[in-house]
Amino acid sequence: MKQEQVEKLLQPRYKLIADYPSNIDDIGTVYEIDLSDGHGIDFEMTCKKYPNLFRELEWWEEREVSKMPLYIIGKHQGRDNYVKVDKWFQGCSYPITTVDGITYYATYSTPITEQDYLTYKHNNQK
Repeated sequence: MKQEQVEKLLQPRYKLIADYPSNIDDIGTVYEIDLSDGHGIDFEMTCKKYPNLFRELEWWEEREVSKMPLYIIGKHQGRDNYVKVDKWFQGCSYPITTVDGITYYATYSTPITEQDYLTYKHNNQK
C-alpha cells in the first residue's frame, strides 16, 4: 500500500443519518472528505456542525473488507505490532484479522505503508 492510499484511508468520512430540507442524497450515503481543497474543509465543518445529520466514521467503518489495508500497526497486550495482514474478515461490527495466532481488531489498528512495515522489521531484527 502506498502512502497516498494510506492517507486516503485516514481522510475523514461522514455518513448521512437523517434527512433535511433540500437534501438530494439517500440516508446512509457516505461522504469522503478531501481536505486538500476548500470545499472539502467547508463540508467537513458543516458535518461537524450538524451531528444530528452526519456521523463521522472511523477509518475502518463502512469499508469493504477488500478495501482494508495490507499492513497495519495493531495493538496486542498494550504493544504496537507491525503486521502484514493475510486476510481481513468481517466481524460482528468491525473487520478483524488473525496473524500468527493473534487477533487484531480494526478498531485498535492503524493502516501503514509496506515501507513502514519493512523499515520496522529491518530495524527490529534480532
